[in-house]
Parts: sequence; structure tokens; C-alpha cells
Amino acid sequence: MGKPKYRVESGGSAVIAVKFAHGSLKEDVDRKKMSWQIYKKKQVSREKQSAMLAIAELGGMTYRGSQEVDDTCDYYMGVQEPGSKTVLIHPAAFITMHPVIADPDETLVTCSSKEPVEKDFRAKRDDLIMEFGSGKMMKSVQRRKKDKLNEEMLSTTTQAGADTAMVESPVVSGRGQQDQDLSVLSAMPPCNTEAKRPEDVYKLTDIIPPDVSQALKVMCQPMYKSTTEEIEAWAREKRYPSFIITQLITLSIQDNVRLLQCQCLTYLDYLMFLFKLKSQQIRLKHPLPSDWHQEVKTYMLKSFTQERREKTKYIRTFPAVLKDKLLNHILVLCLKLSKHFLELNPLMADLGIASKKLVLHCQYLGCTKKEAANPGNPAVKKIIAELKVPVKFPENKQKYGGR
Repeated sequence: MGKPKYRVESGGSAVIAVKFAHGSLKEDVDRKKMSWQIYKKKQVSREKQSAMLAIAELGGMTYRGSQEVDDTCDYYMGVQEPGSKTVLIHPAAFITMHPVIADPDETLVTCSSKEPVEKDFRAKRDDLIMEFGSGKMMKSVQRRKKDKLNEEMLSTTTQAGADTAMVESPVVSGRGQQDQDLSVLSAMPPCNTEAKRPEDVYKLTDIIPPDVSQALKVMCQPMYKSTTEEIEAWAREKRYPSFIITQLITLSIQDNVRLLQCQCLTYLDYLMFLFKLKSQQIRLKHPLPSDWHQEVKTYMLKSFTQERREKTKYIRTFPAVLKDKLLNHILVLCLKLSKHFLELNPLMADLGIASKKLVLHCQYLGCTKKEAANPGNPAVKKIIAELKVPVKFPENKQKYGGR
């Protein structure tokens, strides 16, 4: 039997062909229930840019993909007309659909939100501008978002300062445990007690400011590009604390999520290094390693240490309240990286502190304490701190005016 013969004609309009990065549609899925939106760019520059954007919704999940323009070749697709031997040749646009990832603070914990977030008109317009707009329009959107973020941070910080003042007012010196509790409280990061999800209780931008985050993009590259063999070698050499090694083994395969995780892990390594420094080391002119980014070192020393003048020179100190603040920031990062279900046993060894102090800080961060069996060492139970919503704080915190 010979090969079938077809008549080839030009089809004119472009044909869009999509595939899903995480798999394919099941045969029993009703494709008519899929909602599609296609956006086209009027003009495409010579550089490789997205010329077409596709958005699909199916089963409560949103997918997005963009066509990449390639100057080196053109793509065409042949479409056979039903019941005939005519094949129409159309220009082809190939688009790979990816699940929509939540904002950076949310993607640290999960690759997709359990509840779809409804965007208003401005948010949708901003998304289109960032995808297709000119450089000037993109800068305008970025500047407006940054101004909004600064306003939120200022508002939260102001509220935290007011709450701290309320906490400190009834203090009577010499009360031992009460003074310790209030020291922990005054070092609390800004907290959203009305959050509907654990991810929203503490903002990542309150722990890692945007300027520091940008510097960490360069510093975290060894982690970002690490292989399984390198991570195993780091574990043998004890290059990083055990908690960080555990997190490196389970890094996300999504590029943007993996980068954010590595930024957080790198900064967490720096915070742990500073936490374990002795008072004599803190007094040095340059207590932090020289290969760290200057932006990061300046921020850390300004946030967690204090300088005082003694005669003709300045002395850097590590007050208890600032060390408590540093520990709180470490624990918030660990909670986010562990999906708000944090085993405290590895941190005891990594930080060299007792479980009682760790549990105290976690409770004042709104966590509940749990204990579980430890298969590796039955004699020592696992101590777990879990952050749930609505956030519940200890009675002492409510008594002394905490949020």
C-alpha cells in the first residue's frame, strides 16, 4: 500500500499548540470546561521576548505560559481537514503551560496556593504590563509596588513599636522570669494576628529587607547550583548547620522557588554564625567574614548589635534584647522553610542553646509545642513547634499588653 497523497495549501492564521510542563490532560477531562485567555503583543523586538501569553483555568488551578520568539527559525504546523486530503500549513505558536506560582513569600512554603486569589483590575493590568509593557511602564509599576511595600512596613513597624511600649510599661525590675519574658517580647518581629494562613503571620520582607535580598541573590549561588554530591560533601565537612543541610536536600525544582529558598538559607547561615559569636569576637572591628556582601554585613551589625563610646573608641556589644531579636528572626525563617512545622532538636545543636529557651521563643512567636517519638533515639523525644491560625499567644503575653 503506497503512501497517501495530500494537497498542501497555506492556512493563513497562526495555530496555538500548548503542552503542560507537569504532565498532560486526562482523557476523561471535559476540555470544554477549560477557560482560556490569549493575549498578543502588537510588536515584537528583535530580541527574544514573549509575543503571546496564554492563561488557562481548570479545576481551580490556573496555568500560564508564554511563546518565545526565535529569530533563527520559524515554526509551522500542518492541519488536515476532516474528510479530505487537504493539509493546511499554519504558522505555529508553541506554548508551555506552568502552574501559577504564588508571590515570593508564599512560594517559600508551597508552589501553589490552596485557595485561588482573586485579583482586582489593577493587579491584572500590572501583570500584563510586566509581561508586555515598555520599560518605562514596567518601572512605573515596580516603583508603585515598592512604595506600597514601604508604607506597609512603616505601618507594621509603628504598630510594633506601640505594642512594645505597652509591654514594657508595667515592668518591675528584679522579677527574673518576667524580665526574661518581656525581653523576648520586645524583640518580636512585626506580626499579623488577623492572618488567615500561617504564611501571612510574619512577612518575609520584615526578616529580609529588599536590599539585603538583592545582595543574597549573588551570595546564594553555590547553594542554588549545588548538586547531590556537593551537598553530601558539605554534610561530611559540616560546612553548614544540620538544619540547613536538611533543607538543601529538599530544594524545589522550580527556579524562582529554589532561588528564594537558597536566599533564605544563605541568610539563615549568616544569622546563625552571628548568633554563635562570643562577646570578644563581637568587639572586633570586622567580626563578620570579609567575603560576605557589605550590604548584608552592614544591615546585620546595625540590626543585632550595638555600639557605645568608651573614652576615645567605640565598643560593639551584643545586648540580650538584640540577641533575642536575632533568635526570633532565625526561628521565623526556620518556620517558613519547614512549612511552619519545625522540629527543634537539630536547632539545639546548631545554636548551642537549651530546648527550654527555644520553646519559650517559639511560644511567644505564636507556636504550639508538640512532642513525638524519635525512631532514631527513643530515649529523646522530638520537640516540634507548629504555627497555626488563628495565632494564639501565651497568657503572660496577653497580660503584659502583647498583641
